[in-house]
Amino acid sequence: MFGVWWFVVAAGCGKASPGTSVGSPPEWFADSTAPAGLHFTHVAGTNYFMPDQVGSGVALFDYDNDGRLDVYLVQNGGPDSSARNQLFHQEPDGTFKNVSAASGLDVIGRGMGAFAGDVNNDGLPDMLVTEYGAVRLFQNLGNGKFREVTRDAGIDNPRWAAPASFFDYDR
Repeated sequence: MFGVWWFVVAAGCGKASPGTSVGSPPEWFADSTAPAGLHFTHVAGTNYFMPDQVGSGVALFDYDNDGRLDVYLVQNGGPDSSARNQLFHQEPDGTFKNVSAASGLDVIGRGMGAFAGDVNNDGLPDMLVTEYGAVRLFQNLGNGKFREVTRDAGIDNPRWAAPASFFDYDR
């Protein structure tokens, strides 16, 4: 019996014959960010500072209520970085246009996350950005612009904020 097992093991240990090739698996995904207009390079801040290594986030939300999801990307390069958070508006053809500078959401910081929710019940999604060293709440003004209302809302936090969510507790 030992001889049979030895033969089976030994027979399976040889090199593949020259005619045998392992084919490439089919590609399931392709990088379509550039053709879609999503030009974004994430900046992760200084080396060896833990908040720079664990942060960043993205929010998919329809900030102008046109029925198409827009993309908000969070940087975490830190206060000395030139890297800003970026808002991309989805156009009718499915491509994206960078509207960051005009929106008021192009802030610099050590971003951890982005969370959309209608905090003032006006039908427009507002944006909460969590950071190491700050929490920022932006009210959607309805004209493609956001205004920071963190202090007015009473949620100014100079510490570390990461996850968050919105909910209506009395509904």
